[in-house]
Amino acid sequence: RYFPNAEIHAFDVKWYGTDSAVSVEENLSFLKDRVKTHIYNVLQVPDISALGFLPESMDVVIEDGPHSLETQQAFLLKLFPLVKPGGYYIMEDVGYVQGGVGALHENPTTLSDEVGQIMESHETIWVDTSAGHRAWKTWQQLVGGMWVTDRVKHNSYCLVIQKRDRPLPPTKIHYKNG
Repeated sequence: RYFPNAEIHAFDVKWYGTDSAVSVEENLSFLKDRVKTHIYNVLQVPDISALGFLPESMDVVIEDGPHSLETQQAFLLKLFPLVKPGGYYIMEDVGYVQGGVGALHENPTTLSDEVGQIMESHETIWVDTSAGHRAWKTWQQLVGGMWVTDRVKHNSYCLVIQKRDRPLPPTKIHYKNG
């Protein structure tokens, strides 16, 4: 819908049974040849270009793998080089419980140096997807438990990084000048 001419590459480590594979195919049937499915553990592939993906070859990368802070950092380091300058890397479902909110938003000094460098060198924004949620109470009841406690303690934040296409400008802070 949003990218009508996109070529879509979907990665997963395995199919989760016949029923889910059929269901995915049915849901995406209108896309037909636009979706290429790859069954790989991307984190175990030493060089992603060995799979035919070249650096700076993708406009958008959406990471929706395991939602632990460790794997989200590992995917960022592995997949961010694929993003074209001006393109976007979207880290989905950053979790409060798994520590992602604490590290990526509240205290990024706890991240690996490489991840911190990516975040500081590019346009990085934090998104709270619960703001304006159309069915908050229903979603909270369905997901509930430790995954959604309230509007702060939930596992549905996103980190969006736009890869810079020019060098960073000098830092200017206009606060109480003069």
